[in-house]
Amino acid sequence: MTSATRRLCAFLLALLVAGCGIEPGGVTELGDRPPYAVIPAPANSLVLHRDGKPYIAPIRLRENSFRSLFEALFREDRGTQLRGVGYRGALELQVPYTRRDPDMRPTTLQVYLDYRGRLGHRALVEIVCTALRNYDDYQRVEIWREADRVRQGSYRCTPGLEVVKE
Repeated sequence: MTSATRRLCAFLLALLVAGCGIEPGGVTELGDRPPYAVIPAPANSLVLHRDGKPYIAPIRLRENSFRSLFEALFREDRGTQLRGVGYRGALELQVPYTRRDPDMRPTTLQVYLDYRGRLGHRALVEIVCTALRNYDDYQRVEIWREADRVRQGSYRCTPGLEVVKE
């Protein structure tokens, strides 16, 4: 090794040991929080069953409508209790307009279905609680069989996701 090479190696070693020449000050500066994306929670939810108990499943819909909500509920790939039941439509029961209370809104949602016999309790919970949890204006859901226009009943949903017949 030549003397020039030794001097170069010694110089590089001195640089490595010395660092940049600035002494650490012990001050840690905290800036603003790092940027992050806010993804809003889904505005709608379905009431489904898992292990025999109802639970709330958030869902994103293309449009905020009864049709979109019920089409999502009645899709067979969701594992609902609605096998063999078809959704045919929903209709708001209009409250007559009065001069005393022009802000009155419909309080009942009529849901028209295609099914045979009577709906099971779990199916009622999924339909009624899904509708009432997503639309606060409604107080009850009426279930109608579309084929013969037979009304199965009028129902409410409790906070514990149970259905009460009126």
